[in-house]
Amino acid sequence: MSRSAFGSMLAAMALATSLAGCSTDQAASTAPTPAPSRSTQVALVQAVNARMADYLEQIDGVEGHAVEIASDGSAAIRVYTSQAQVAVPGQLAGARVVTEQTGIFRPYALTDRLRPVPMGASVGNDAECLPGTVGAFVEKPDGRRYILCANHVFARLNAAAIGEPIVQPSRVDGSAACSPLGPDFRVATLAEFEPLVFGNQGANVMDAAIARLDPRIDILPATLADGYGAPASDPIAATLDMEVQKYGRTTGLTQARVKAIDVTVKVTFPSGTVRYVGQIMTTRDFGGLGDSGSLVVTRAGVRPVGIVIGGTNTGAAIVTPIQPILRRFGVRIQGR
Repeated sequence: MSRSAFGSMLAAMALATSLAGCSTDQAASTAPTPAPSRSTQVALVQAVNARMADYLEQIDGVEGHAVEIASDGSAAIRVYTSQAQVAVPGQLAGARVVTEQTGIFRPYALTDRLRPVPMGASVGNDAECLPGTVGAFVEKPDGRRYILCANHVFARLNAAAIGEPIVQPSRVDGSAACSPLGPDFRVATLAEFEPLVFGNQGANVMDAAIARLDPRIDILPATLADGYGAPASDPIAATLDMEVQKYGRTTGLTQARVKAIDVTVKVTFPSGTVRYVGQIMTTRDFGGLGDSGSLVVTRAGVRPVGIVIGGTNTGAAIVTPIQPILRRFGVRIQGR
């Protein structure tokens, strides 16, 4: 909008306001000035919002501003504040100003309490101070829905009892003291897990557990917008050099290649060593502590490959293949 046009609209609105507030006979006999159209109001407020940006942003406590339609249907400048009683004028250059106390804006993190619950978010057993990741949402033929994750996250390395509460986020992320979070954070209850066999002679083919979703909890059967989206429902076996990706609580969206298959590896936990067979290993910089449970999918087609269960200090991840997990629990990936 040109400066002259902007000035003309300001003058028109000022004149309309003056006439509406005048009680003389002349004003009474003058026909009422038509109210500006909605589009004209919005254009006027947009111009003022842009013109006064520097002024508004220099006010202590102002975190942002925008153009909105107020509750009375008129266009207005909305000013977002970090606290109450920030010194913001009620009008700027003829445009109405309303405030909203939003607090400080922060980026959403996978360690936040997220509703609906998305894939990739922090999750854990409320009896254990250990973070994990919502790997996938799976369902049984009867329609019951579950969260898929690792045994060592949900089942506490076989120590858990069926029915233990699963919370989102995990205790690590939801409490500064890593205290139990309680019912307000509960999203599921432990339903089944494949027991892990400890010792160097074990032959564990998976590290997996499922938790029955509370029917009152809304879910997003996909990652947040900065991830890979919704997975396909049909899994695929890993092949060497396959390009894969995952979205996890700690490292977010990462890509890698399948470096090795038919992997036998010993993973050391505080309570002992677990020997896994038939696993997958990725190239480095793929995962980190807290990513356990993350669903690994192909880059092309987003087909499920497995779940992250551990890794090295270089970020190379050990992945349990998805197909044995789905067969073990009699479930399918809830995907597209």
